[in-house]
Amino acid sequence: MKDPIAELLGRAVQAQAQGRAAEASVLCRSILAASPEHADALRLLGCIARDQGDAGQAVELLRRACAGADTPLLPLMDYAELCRNAGLFAEARQVAIRATNLHAASPIAWFCLGNILLESGELPQSRDCFEQALSLQPDLAQARQNLAIVLGRLGETGAAVREFEILFNAAPQSGEAFDGLALLLLELGFFREAVALAEKAIELQPESPAAYTHATMIEMRLGRYWAALAHLGIALRFRPGDPQCLQLKAHLLRLVDHVDEAIACCLDAFAAGIETPEMLYAYALALHMAGKNEEALATYDRAAARATNPAPVNADKARLLDQLGRRGDALGVLEAALVRDPSMGAAWCNKANIKRFAAGDPDIVAMEGLLAGGLGYHDRLCLHFALAKAHMDIGSNETAFAHLDEGNRLKRGIVDFDVEKAEEWMVAIAAQPTDFETASPVIQPDRLSEVPVFVVGMPRSGSSLVEQILASHPEVHGAGELLRLSSLLAEDGPAFEGPNAEDAMAETAAEYLAKLGSAAPMARRVIDKDLGNFLYLGAIHRLFPRARIIHCRRDPLDTCFSAYTKLFQDGLAFTYDQTELGRYYRAYDRLMAHWRGTLPANAFTEVQYETLVADMEGESRRLLSFIGLDWHDACLRFFETERVVRTASRHQVRQPIYRSSIGRAEVFRRYLVPLTDALGELAPSGPASQAGE
Repeated sequence: MKDPIAELLGRAVQAQAQGRAAEASVLCRSILAASPEHADALRLLGCIARDQGDAGQAVELLRRACAGADTPLLPLMDYAELCRNAGLFAEARQVAIRATNLHAASPIAWFCLGNILLESGELPQSRDCFEQALSLQPDLAQARQNLAIVLGRLGETGAAVREFEILFNAAPQSGEAFDGLALLLLELGFFREAVALAEKAIELQPESPAAYTHATMIEMRLGRYWAALAHLGIALRFRPGDPQCLQLKAHLLRLVDHVDEAIACCLDAFAAGIETPEMLYAYALALHMAGKNEEALATYDRAAARATNPAPVNADKARLLDQLGRRGDALGVLEAALVRDPSMGAAWCNKANIKRFAAGDPDIVAMEGLLAGGLGYHDRLCLHFALAKAHMDIGSNETAFAHLDEGNRLKRGIVDFDVEKAEEWMVAIAAQPTDFETASPVIQPDRLSEVPVFVVGMPRSGSSLVEQILASHPEVHGAGELLRLSSLLAEDGPAFEGPNAEDAMAETAAEYLAKLGSAAPMARRVIDKDLGNFLYLGAIHRLFPRARIIHCRRDPLDTCFSAYTKLFQDGLAFTYDQTELGRYYRAYDRLMAHWRGTLPANAFTEVQYETLVADMEGESRRLLSFIGLDWHDACLRFFETERVVRTASRHQVRQPIYRSSIGRAEVFRRYLVPLTDALGELAPSGPASQAGE
């Protein structure tokens, strides 16, 4: 006589395999009505809940399925993997250890535990697990691939490469091997080589969602966000609810300035039960970018509380605290992050930007010791910039520039930038018709707004100081670089020339003003300090003919030198090579000369940093008059204004005016020969000009 429960289970397994999840669920629940803790029925129901995006229910069902003392291997593997995907790393680790205890002869059990330990950063223990898996099954390719990744992270590059040689000898056309080697090169910072291998992996396994996901990660590191989104779109077609893919999607939407969509992506994931530490981290970064600072801080805390390694989360939390002017709190968070992860380059870089170093500072010794060991690409990059700042502080200029040149070399190697195309683009912009006197016969009211004030220029040109002074006025809001008009212009700009130009401009203006209203509904003026808007000044003046534009200028050599010393958060790819930086500056200078000669005086003015430093009140009064506001004494005490400052100048704008930045590059001139050669006559031949000279 057939066992009725076994028969029901067989029918449930068949129904689930054929995509009839509802029928399989009914059959499993019939089994549980007769045998409430039937492990196989609980496991199958858990897998169905997982596939339907109900991670919480899936974990609970698989937890019950694995409650027996002699649980089979398969439910334990499902349970551990589900916990890992849900961000429950402590539980996942415990389950995987139990699996190796119960099934010590299973290579899959050791492989699963190795993966969990790898993701939680326990590298030596992870290596031991993968080696044990391979001792039991030498042809377990994924274990060998992951062992190579661990060895690469441990600085044992030669050993990592040998593992891949074994893989390629066994299967020369293995898509998984190409994919794994691409990940190793990603870890080591060879991003362009990694892209080629990732594309080969996709060619060999076009239906592998992992291959597309890894290609997404590599393109992200190269700053090619739209290419990354294209790969991710394919991965999501295979895995619509995959937590890693959704987290990458949120990051990419933020990076292409679609921050509202990034936030919505995170909220949709949470609604589907996907509230992993990584998803919370992506949400915190999106809130941070959107200017929702208190909510971002709280979300950073939620992500850190659940992360196996909270150091990266806390490093970004510290960045926000620093932007809010809470330097002491930021330093405390960074110190804690570095206790948890002493080799984390980003935390060291953030800390270096906040503090001032003195000779003999133990942090310098610690950072130099880390660089001497085996570190991944990103940690090395950040440490070189941090040590450059430290050695400049203590006057070790030659050592500082050795670190600075190496840091910039590493960064330049992963960014896509063509200086010739940039030069040609700026020449083409200046060649476009600029008949600003011929206005549209009918201008929609939104376009006559005087609320926007555009502050443009090169990075490190004094723009943050100008914004801070003006934003100290009670009727002015400084929105920083959050408004991203340039992204709207890139999408809508071509329509400004067509037969429906007025309608297109009115729509863009309304969308942009809605952003301004959301940022500061009561402000008479809102400052948009997206410096790259200098490329779009013609379109901006056509869009908002009554808006004011302030161009910030500073000594060219000081400007470029200061930019070269910074590892910027995003963009500004032209700053990481001295020759390219000088050429870009010359092209920018020519374009600004064009705008200076074509934009009307009531819409465009300039402020020279050196003059502002010498006569802060006089220049501040002039700028307030230019934007149509009366004087307010608060502008003289701009350094007391509490607001978020996101730029690299956030510490300087919270101090009274000082002159020490004028002519600062002159001390380093002998290290800046490629820059001065590229600047040509724009580079001062002697000490940088002083205000009033």
